Amino acid sequence: MFLDPSPSNTNQDNEGEAWQANTITIPQAYLCQITKQIMRDPVILFDDGLTYERETLQKWLDLKTNPITKDPMKNSGIFANAGLKAAIDAFIAKHANNKSVQEQVYITKQGRLDRDWLDAAKHGASIKEFRGILEAGANNFARDIFGDTVLHLACSSPRPLETAQNVLKALAEEEKQEQQNANNNNEQKDEQDPANMQHDFVGQLLAMVNNLGQSALHEAVRLNKGKLVVFFIQHGRYLFKR
Repeated sequence: MFLDPSPSNTNQDNEGEAWQANTITIPQAYLCQITKQIMRDPVILFDDGLTYERETLQKWLDLKTNPITKDPMKNSGIFANAGLKAAIDAFIAKHANNKSVQEQVYITKQGRLDRDWLDAAKHGASIKEFRGILEAGANNFARDIFGDTVLHLACSSPRPLETAQNVLKALAEEEKQEQQNANNNNEQKDEQDPANMQHDFVGQLLAMVNNLGQSALHEAVRLNKGKLVVFFIQHGRYLFKR
């Protein structure tokens, strides 16, 4: 989804330098030349010197065709635009609570998987759902724009304790499968107790804090989720080593 350039919700100045969404000006340089969305991984294409979202540019690189002119590329090299990425990241963080701005941010394939992982915690997903998202490639330690992890979000789900338990079990099964795959490939790997795997994953997640400096344990206490507090403490080995 990208900005609809109509007077009702956006505005572009006369020089085409910026978009405006609900009084927040989005610099034109932050928008991908293809998607017209705020980039997350901007790269410069040597062929024309313009900056694009890496993921959306890839298919044009495969075709060796310039996405703007549709002419054959003379130089398909790309270079990460680190300075622009830093500026974009700061802009997105500054307007983390602005829905109009956040809706214009491009979501990569990995980002969509991570969003599904976090959304699963919000609605209290089953072990099967969590496992399916992990198998698709979601990041165990993904965060939302507020820095909340899957366990932070589990605290306010319809079934907090059950949701947190499902996360733990799905992660343990994921680790067990990875270990089996490694053994099948004749890779030497120390055997681990599944219970310890659970402690490790949940402990690491519990040690992570959100943008307010609050851990999932703090969130469970704040929401008065007594059983969940006990559960987190029992599995929070990493938290108490800090």
